Amino acid sequence: MKPSPKGRLSFFSFFFFKNMLRSVAELNHNFKSRIMTSHNVLTHQPHRTVTEPHFFILSKGKNAGKPLKESCPNCFLITVKTEEETENLYWIAYTLWKANFWHQYQYGSVIPFIRIGTFKSCFRDEVIKAYKKHQKHLDFVNRIRKLEELQHHYSKTIEQIENLKWALLQNQLR
Repeated sequence: MKPSPKGRLSFFSFFFFKNMLRSVAELNHNFKSRIMTSHNVLTHQPHRTVTEPHFFILSKGKNAGKPLKESCPNCFLITVKTEEETENLYWIAYTLWKANFWHQYQYGSVIPFIRIGTFKSCFRDEVIKAYKKHQKHLDFVNRIRKLEELQHHYSKTIEQIENLKWALLQNQLR
C-alpha cells in the first residue's frame, strides 16, 4: 500500500520545521550579540565633549591598539552605555594589545597605524567571541585587575625603596 501524499508532506515538513527553528535560534543569538556589544568607535577629536562612559585606543605607532584611560593624539574613542561595559571592553582591548593582535593589521613602514574601519570590524568580532564565553571572560578580567593592582603596589614599593636609597646616599655624603 502506497502512503498518501499528505503523509509525505508531513514527513518533509518535520525537517523544514527543524531547519526553520535552527535559523531562528541563530538569528536570536546574533541579536543578543549585537545588544551586548553596543559600542561606538570614533576618531578622537580634542574639542569633542564626551558624556558617555568611554576609553581610548592608540591608533599610531608601535603601540597601536593599546587601550588608554586618557586621550592622546592619534587615538580612537570608544563609547559605551555603562561603566561595566567600559571595563569589559577595556580589558578585551588590553588582551588584544598584549597578544600583539593588531600587528597583523598595521599599515605603514615608518609610522605604523591601524585603519579605523579595520579596527571596528576586528574589534567587534573579538568582542563577540569574548562575550560568547562571558563567565570565563569575567573571571579573566578579575584576575587581570588583581595582577594590575599588585603590579601598581610593587612599583610604588620600588619607588619608595629608590627614594630611601637616595636619602641614605645623600646622608652618607654629609
